[in-house]
Amino acid sequence: MKTKSTSVMKSLCTIGTGILFAILCLSACNDDQAGYPTNYTGFDKITESCTVDRRTEEQDISLKIIAIKKREEDREVSLSARSKPGTQPAFKLLDTRLVIPAKKKHATVRIRIYPKQIKHNQEIRVTCTPADKEVKQSQLLLKLTVK
Repeated sequence: MKTKSTSVMKSLCTIGTGILFAILCLSACNDDQAGYPTNYTGFDKITESCTVDRRTEEQDISLKIIAIKKREEDREVSLSARSKPGTQPAFKLLDTRLVIPAKKKHATVRIRIYPKQIKHNQEIRVTCTPADKEVKQSQLLLKLTVK
C-alpha cells in the first residue's frame, strides 16, 4: 500500500510541476514590455561588459537606448558618464544628447574608449535622463576588461 501511494504522489508532483512550468513560461512571454515601467525611456540593460584591446589607440562602443512605446513626437534624452572614483577616465562620451525619432523605439549612443589609459579593468556609469520630467532616469554600468 505504501508503494502505491508513493507512486501516486510522485506522479501528481510531476504533473503539478509540469503545469506550473507551463504557466510560468506562458506568463513570461505574454508581454514584450515586461519589467519596464509604462513610459520607460532609457537603457535596454542594467550592465554591459566589453573587452578592449590594449594595443589600439581608441575603440568606439555603441549602447542602445530604448523607449517602450512608439510616439508621434521625437523624444530627447541627455547622457552623462562618470568612472569609478579614484580612477582616471579613459573614455569620452561622444553623444551627450540623443533623439529617439518619432515612430521609433530605439537609438544608439557612442562612447569612445582609450584602452592604453586603462591600467586595470574599469567601470563606467552612464546615466540617461529623459527630457520628459515624468520619466525617471536610468543607469548602465559598463564593465571594461582589457586583453
